[in-house]
Amino acid sequence: MNTKTTIKGSPRNYSQAELEALQAKRRAVYAITDAKENVSAALPYDFIMLIHNKLNEGYSLTRDCRLHIAPLNNHVALIKPESVQAQETAALDYEVRQAYIAELEQEREDYKKLLVQQLLEADQAKEAAKAEQAKAKKLADFEKQADECYGELKLPESE
Repeated sequence: MNTKTTIKGSPRNYSQAELEALQAKRRAVYAITDAKENVSAALPYDFIMLIHNKLNEGYSLTRDCRLHIAPLNNHVALIKPESVQAQETAALDYEVRQAYIAELEQEREDYKKLLVQQLLEADQAKEAAKAEQAKAKKLADFEKQADECYGELKLPESE
């Protein structure tokens, strides 16, 4: 069975609202995962100094930051400074925008390929129909020639 290619709908166009929604979704993931930096040190003094230095650099410690203190295993996730978060979210927004544009371009290319395939199939169907009509016409001409050549069988009228 031949399947015909049919195009449904059309490729999406650029939508600022859709882009902003994608960027907001990515920023929300960033806020949960990447807006924090893990800090760890084996010795308590080193751990405290590391936290102290990070706090001086603009990192912050909140009640949400789970502080884990154990022998040779001290760690905490500190919140990155706003300036770092702003740079990283700007970079993420740019990446999301580029990915969105690439997705739209790919979708448009896919639709173009489908349209070419659909037009090719339609043209092939037309050509096949023309060939079938030409064959039927030739067959009719050949049958006519055969009838003219041999005619009908003539039988005597009575016996």
